[in-house]
Amino acid sequence: MPCRKLTAQEKAGLIQATAMPKPDADRWQKLEPRARKLESELKAPQLSRPSQVYQVLSKAPGEQILFLLIRSALRLVQDRARNYLQKYLPMAQEVAMRKCAPRARPRGIPKFHKVKEALIAAKLNARQRRSSRGGARGAAPPRAAPPVEPPPGQKRALRQPIVRT
Repeated sequence: MPCRKLTAQEKAGLIQATAMPKPDADRWQKLEPRARKLESELKAPQLSRPSQVYQVLSKAPGEQILFLLIRSALRLVQDRARNYLQKYLPMAQEVAMRKCAPRARPRGIPKFHKVKEALIAAKLNARQRRSSRGGARGAAPPRAAPPVEPPPGQKRALRQPIVRT
């Protein structure tokens, strides 16, 4: 079924039929313009680091992010929203739980929030090392075995030619 916009009369009928509260109806009707504004922020070339994308999207409501993920025609915006939901948000939650929780600082203090944001930005901007064989992160790649030398007096074996049958 193709997606189409509702007319003003259809919108009013939907609000009335579902008994939608006025604040919810206002948020629903203003969703697309707000999402367009968020889309213009996300497509800016200044957002080159993951922490910058995280800062923009962490302040946006979830329905706007989901709307952009579904309706945006720009691949860059979709990729940034997807990366935020799949990578950056879980990583930021992990940092908050591991490093900020043990420090017994009250959560209402602005200094706590600054420290937390700095830790999250550092974690997001750190490049992850990739191992070639699925080993532990940060582990050195395995070294190749040194070539085996034949015993003295023997010639090195030549490669056998490939015989096709």
